[in-house]
Amino acid sequence: MRQRRASRFSCVVVVWCALVLALWPAALGFAQGTCAAYKSFATGDSLTASDLNSLQTVLGATNMEAACIDGLGDSNAQFDDTLTPVTSAGARVLSTQLYHDVVNLRYVALHVFGSTTWWSSPYENVNFRHRMVRQHFGVLTGGQQMFRGEAHLAASETRFHLVSYSISNYNTANAHPESVFLLLHVAESVRFKIGLQGDTHIMGTLGFHTAGTATHAVIFRHPSPASGIFWPVVNHLAISSINIPGGESQPEGAAEVARFHLGGIFLARSHVNGTTPPRNTLSASNLIKGWARVDIGGQLLGGFNVTTVARGPDGTYVVTWQNPFIDGSQASVCSAVSAGNGCNAVGVASGTTTTVYITNSAGTLINASFSLTVIGAQ
Repeated sequence: MRQRRASRFSCVVVVWCALVLALWPAALGFAQGTCAAYKSFATGDSLTASDLNSLQTVLGATNMEAACIDGLGDSNAQFDDTLTPVTSAGARVLSTQLYHDVVNLRYVALHVFGSTTWWSSPYENVNFRHRMVRQHFGVLTGGQQMFRGEAHLAASETRFHLVSYSISNYNTANAHPESVFLLLHVAESVRFKIGLQGDTHIMGTLGFHTAGTATHAVIFRHPSPASGIFWPVVNHLAISSINIPGGESQPEGAAEVARFHLGGIFLARSHVNGTTPPRNTLSASNLIKGWARVDIGGQLLGGFNVTTVARGPDGTYVVTWQNPFIDGSQASVCSAVSAGNGCNAVGVASGTTTTVYITNSAGTLINASFSLTVIGAQ
């Protein structure tokens, strides 16, 4: 009885060992070198306890090293394979195989860095897609840089953008016009902001805009883009402001107030007669628009906005203006240079000329030197 039991046990051991030796290399695969079968058995060989102990060591220790196990990349399809670790609802997909763990990690690497394949991340730009990159410091006891970029340049031909943010296209259907392109703030207080349409705000007060119009200045005080500085044309600097109705002739709304250029300062605003004008304010309404100093022969000795001076009959001089006045609305003041003479100025309806009459103390027209000053709308 004991011999039959011993014989049956020996047969079981032999069959088990044969199956292990036959199936183990097929299941895991062995590399060459130290990763190999313990020994080759031939018909009639004996199986000792030492063989079994050594076999367990080879199978359970030596050949279980990572170098002895085949990878999951024997083909391009296997090498590219990934598997999501969660369902579409965000629930975990539990792993039941080592294969699942490997392809799950590949999936994470692929989607974290946004590369074409999981293995091409080192050779492509990082793309975090819709996720936020956040760097959170704990308690700092010394200076610490949160983000730092360095560029080491090698040639004068090198062109680069060290920091660049871009949007491929934009229209009002794609995003709200108040969307922010870049925002820096401390405790909800804006320090620097660039809007999607070009607005730039510094310290939440000083603003910049790329368009540069009377209704949206280049430099303005937030949140009033219609009051600021802009450049209407090359080499012209203009100031705009929101009109307060009741005191100015222009309609309510934003408009250009003044313009600075090489020729001088242009005042674009005027005051409505009959309303109380602002004190100590210079506008187009009270600005001298032309003047002339003329000698007895009709020669222009000095002036502004004067084209010609023509002497007519005795005591009559016609002054022609370069920029005419609107509908003869000019107000002219003239004075004779010599004491005792009188001077009278009359503007024509077209606003292009002003006629000056010089008289002596008896009221007779005479030729004499005079000065002329004109204000009014142009």
